[in-house]
Amino acid sequence: MSQTSWRTAAIIWMSAVTSMVLPAFALDPDGLTRVTFHDARDWDPYWSPDGSRLDFTSNRDGRDHLWITSASGGETTQITSGTSPDMHPCWSPDGTTIAFESERSGNQDIWTVPADGGEPTQITTSPHRDESLGWSHGGTRIAFDSNRGGNWDIWTIPASGGTAVQVTTSPAEDAGPEGSPDGGWIAFGSSRDGHRNLWTIPSDGGGARQITADPAFDAGPSWSPDGRWIAFMSQRSGNWDLWMVPAEGGAAIQLTDDPADDLYPCWSPDGERIAFTSDRSGNSEIWILDVVVPNPVPRRASGRRIPDH
Repeated sequence: MSQTSWRTAAIIWMSAVTSMVLPAFALDPDGLTRVTFHDARDWDPYWSPDGSRLDFTSNRDGRDHLWITSASGGETTQITSGTSPDMHPCWSPDGTTIAFESERSGNQDIWTVPADGGEPTQITTSPHRDESLGWSHGGTRIAFDSNRGGNWDIWTIPASGGTAVQVTTSPAEDAGPEGSPDGGWIAFGSSRDGHRNLWTIPSDGGGARQITADPAFDAGPSWSPDGRWIAFMSQRSGNWDLWMVPAEGGAAIQLTDDPADDLYPCWSPDGERIAFTSDRSGNSEIWILDVVVPNPVPRRASGRRIPDH
């Protein structure tokens, strides 16, 4: 199945931890903020490194393109335009560039554009599909998933373009990569255990580690800025809601519980907020959730690293 199809349709492991007691966890009861107010579909937000702005995808000009708004709401600025859809924007760690996926070359590829707008630059040129990207290696490389090897796997490429390097080689579908804040790990979704769960792998490849193990669909990982937590979207409650899990695996904590779909979480640089997409207003809009994370992080009692094969 194409990565685009399952991302659009949305887009623990617990070993010997059943007796673990979680520390107190609190949400501000008034900690939900709606950021965008538009009849169009706004979705898939990503924070600027200084936490002042959000980029997102919207069809408010009649086609999916990249837009930027203040994190406090207000005026929006269109960053890309044209006849081809642009989506899944990711701000570079230095704030100068936004990477995104687009079919503007006639094929699904990875592109970048100056964060203040300008001429996009094509980064990948494979005849296969390259999509669902995230920055890796401290901003020097872009991680993405691709079927260029005959299977959906995670790859990285220099942020300025060049030779792509394959990171995962599992026969399962690996997709939706997101690099850790220290550049050492990539979180991604995979069906390698028979269900769509979250895994992590060293940025340069190696043994993959399973983070969640639930028969529901877990996807869209986003690291907390201190690297201790991974937020994600899941259907494990019977509905698309936001959850978070320790980055080393353990018990997942539900963050939202609403009959609407809450999707595409993105942790703020200060670690105190998560931007996400929700149709709880009756339309797909950008929202922000205030969060207070447990400290210390609950850890699983035992774990295993699973070879990537």
